[in-house]
Amino acid sequence: MRLFRCKEYYEPNAITEANDILKKIGRRGKIIAGGTAFYELAMRRMIPEVETIISIRALGLDYLIDDQRVVRVGATSILDELSHHHIFDRPEYGCIADAIKEIRPIQVRNVATIGGAICSALPLLDLPPALLTLDSSVLVKGLEGEREIPLESFFLDWFLTDLHRGEILTEVKIPRLPQRTGSAFVKIGRTHYDFCLVNVATRITFGETEECTDVRIYFNGVGRIPYRAVDIEKAFIGKPVDESTISRGMKSLEQMKAMSNIHGSTEYKRELAKVILLECLTKAVSRARGGS
Repeated sequence: MRLFRCKEYYEPNAITEANDILKKIGRRGKIIAGGTAFYELAMRRMIPEVETIISIRALGLDYLIDDQRVVRVGATSILDELSHHHIFDRPEYGCIADAIKEIRPIQVRNVATIGGAICSALPLLDLPPALLTLDSSVLVKGLEGEREIPLESFFLDWFLTDLHRGEILTEVKIPRLPQRTGSAFVKIGRTHYDFCLVNVATRITFGETEECTDVRIYFNGVGRIPYRAVDIEKAFIGKPVDESTISRGMKSLEQMKAMSNIHGSTEYKRELAKVILLECLTKAVSRARGGS
């Protein structure tokens, strides 16, 4: 097997320096932080045009700040370190801790970063649906300035995002959510160490009564980008979450056009989606109501 050998390697100390390098070299350059996604692509010869690596580990983007309105997470924050942060013990952010724990083996979690998990734009990963469920956004910086992009519009296709030439994702913003909110994440794969066959993240909020006031449901593994199950969400709004409500929501999954592959047909993935959605909703509802 021919190993990947880069022609140039840069480790800039300023974001503008990294922007400038990346803009000049274009598709021949690749940003890395933890490097786990890059390694997988390089070993599969899926990035033959890349000749230059730009490491952003020295840019000071490893941080977590809770300013009471939004949780700001730097792009090079290590996933395993985030999973042990007390803020993700809160019921509304439970899906983040759930998703990171499903990323195996531990050696990957110890080097992989939140920015890399997003910018890989691989619709089989675990963290993007969790962040989408929480209405997260990302900050990206280029030589022309800074943009904030809702994560729901960031993913365009397989390995394709809304990053413009020379831009770098610098921060993830997770909004504070109302009281009586719970979230959860559930994955099913061929093995514990494999990419998902299907995964799902849910977030649910109750008002003063037991009626649902807000809900988000995102799947990965069923399309070219994470899939928001809007029709299922509609079945919950303004209603108590009970067996009949969940049953109506599950019927909407019959219309989901899950992408088939060698590991599962469309019909098989729909059935998996029903099983894990029920488990995920049950966990999210329990957290919203004060359970574990």
